[in-house]
Amino acid sequence: MRDAVLDTARYWLEAGIDGMRLDAVNFFCHHPELRDNPPREEGSGVPDGVSMDNPLAEQLLVNSFCRPETLERLAPLRELVDEYPGVVLLGEVIEAEDSIQLAAEYTAGDRRLHLAYHGALLFEERMRAGRLREVVSRALDAFGEEGVCWIVGNHDFGRLRSQWAAADEDYPPAFYRMMATLLLILPGSFCLWQGDELGLEEARIPEDIPPEKLKDPFGRTMYPTLKGRDGSRTPMPWGDGDVNAGFSRAEPWLPLPAAHYQRSVARQQSDPDSMLNHWRCLLRWRTLQPALKAGRTTILTYDDPLFGLLRESQEQRLLCLFNVSDRAIDVDLEPFGNLRPVEGVGHAAGLEASCRLGPWGVLLADLVDPAPTRNG
Repeated sequence: MRDAVLDTARYWLEAGIDGMRLDAVNFFCHHPELRDNPPREEGSGVPDGVSMDNPLAEQLLVNSFCRPETLERLAPLRELVDEYPGVVLLGEVIEAEDSIQLAAEYTAGDRRLHLAYHGALLFEERMRAGRLREVVSRALDAFGEEGVCWIVGNHDFGRLRSQWAAADEDYPPAFYRMMATLLLILPGSFCLWQGDELGLEEARIPEDIPPEKLKDPFGRTMYPTLKGRDGSRTPMPWGDGDVNAGFSRAEPWLPLPAAHYQRSVARQQSDPDSMLNHWRCLLRWRTLQPALKAGRTTILTYDDPLFGLLRESQEQRLLCLFNVSDRAIDVDLEPFGNLRPVEGVGHAAGLEASCRLGPWGVLLADLVDPAPTRNG
């Protein structure tokens, strides 16, 4: 079977693909004696990527998957891929006791994956600067500056707008604009799930998708206890007045929620302030920043609600500050010396010695000189 997998991989490599995503790569092996997972006792912690409402959370994830043997199975695939320069191997490592640490193991050395994304940002509580510092610090400790990949919206774990207790918090548009910027300045790579760039909300079950139209086997089996994953798998809304929002003239596998027509590509395309164009602007800008491509990341020492990173390369020192709250705050910029504002990415903040960041505000600025900082 392994030979057949490699043969299939070579077929696509010869066809000129740029990379492969390995689905649930930490599920490839199980305990050789087929041992059960031990039960999760009180104090065992909360696993990444698994809701505590899910029966899987009742077990420690150590035998049915997340096996060390899987790491040995990656070498032949990596050797094959290395015959094709520029091709990347990306793995999904989300459901695990500590997905950051495990994903880092999957990218260690040159005989495993190039990148692996983890589930540490998929938490069910209000977004806080302190939680961000903890997660980014763990990622830097585990990965260093290479190999880490971030996700939020996903075909298995809900859309970006479903995360961080969104149902209870009612985050405003400014929050999601801030988070788009924050996600793209984190060290490493980022996977953007289709529709999240439009600001789509997750389709509701049963309001938008009736139970008889569910396709996800997990959702069909567990409904209504668990509604499954179809809410983030609805078709992309291209047009607002077309049949099926321009996705297909035939009936798609899942219905499109009526609200998605209002956030279609066609409707956002010509609006310079739309979420779609905000993401486009940020993605273009990101490709031009040397400090975001490679270099050193420093987590700046601030109290909540301020989160800050300093991204540095030989060509650039980029200051990134985020007010992760719904109230304005004052920030002392004097320790950073001369600053040059980043323009054209949808965020405006003054660069006076005492800067006022509005609710969910963002400050991006290049450090002009190598002045030391109290946070560095």
